[in-house]
Amino acid sequence: MEYPLELRYKTTERDPLLTVADATGDLMLITNPTSYENGSAVLVYADAERTALRYTISPDWILDFSIQYHFTDQDGEMLGSVRRDGERSLWRTRFEIMNGGPPNLQIREENSLAQFMDAIMGEIPLVGAVIPRLVYLVSAEDGATLVRIEKKPKLFESRFKIEKLSEIDPSEETCILLSLLILVLMAQVPL
Repeated sequence: MEYPLELRYKTTERDPLLTVADATGDLMLITNPTSYENGSAVLVYADAERTALRYTISPDWILDFSIQYHFTDQDGEMLGSVRRDGERSLWRTRFEIMNGGPPNLQIREENSLAQFMDAIMGEIPLVGAVIPRLVYLVSAEDGATLVRIEKKPKLFESRFKIEKLSEIDPSEETCILLSLLILVLMAQVPL
């Protein structure tokens, strides 16, 4: 993957789309968030026509505060999973990423005040452009920051910049990217 990646969530269209493009602008992934809103599996495609299925993200609907989302590739091979650590909150966001075993990566917000302000005022035109930027960090077990995702101000869509800060194992890189898709969907879709 060529970083930085750009993740866009267009909400103004009749058929909303979430896309990921690499540094050259080439489309890497595309999904329709309405399947997430309905509680079914999220299908992630590699092309704009949505014909080449790349990944499936399936929720584990156990009645619990920590719904787990499982990632499989186009062949049905399990890649890993992610779950929210604790209940949904305006103040704190934590996700645990599992790569076929116990949690080995974590997503957390860089500044909880920025998250609170974004939740309250982030979608108000012009006001959302001046509040502190919402930033999430993906960290390894040893505390090293691997990836940084920052929300950029934009009218009528959510736009995020994903930067790689450290070397990442390719199998973890896929789990991180799919986990960030779930993070953005959870932040953008009221449940």
